[in-house]
Amino acid sequence: MTARQRVDALAKLQTLSSDEHHLLRESGLTDETVWAPKKEHPLYKLVTSFKSEVKTYYYWGQECRCCYCSSELPKHGRSFDAEHILDKSTYRQFMFNLNNFGVACPVCKTRLRRQIIIVTHNANLIVNTDADQVIVAKCGPHRPGQLPEISYQSGGLENPDIRRQVCEILEGGEAAFKERARRLRVRM
Repeated sequence: MTARQRVDALAKLQTLSSDEHHLLRESGLTDETVWAPKKEHPLYKLVTSFKSEVKTYYYWGQECRCCYCSSELPKHGRSFDAEHILDKSTYRQFMFNLNNFGVACPVCKTRLRRQIIIVTHNANLIVNTDADQVIVAKCGPHRPGQLPEISYQSGGLENPDIRRQVCEILEGGEAAFKERARRLRVRM
């Protein structure tokens, strides 16, 4: 079975009726804890079924890739989760809306909630996680009896100078960067 056939097979909720889905949407408006209910909550089984189904649907619908960075997601579901596009605490009316989901890798999911600072020589990590801010450090020549001069330049991957420096380090160079931009449908 191809990924497309699986998505077509999951086009509708399989384990929840439309009445149950309506009940979840209505409950999301009045009870903000319904997304993560305790086992004794009356909607626990419905919410659990819904989450599992949405996760499977979007995993195949996104061709096994993170909705933010397009990195490939492993087949076991413990490494990714269904992510609300519009925050469920702000937009409670969309908490159970099927169009408000995507599956995200752990790095992207964490990045949405807190700032992550990564120090690396691996430009692939910068490009694949779609870093918002890149700081390129350059070390000048070593001077006898003194520390070398270190200079910094910062900016986003949209900045041509930063992009050029990242491509110098990136495995695969500019061609790899352009392929990444093509997959994300971004003009660089």
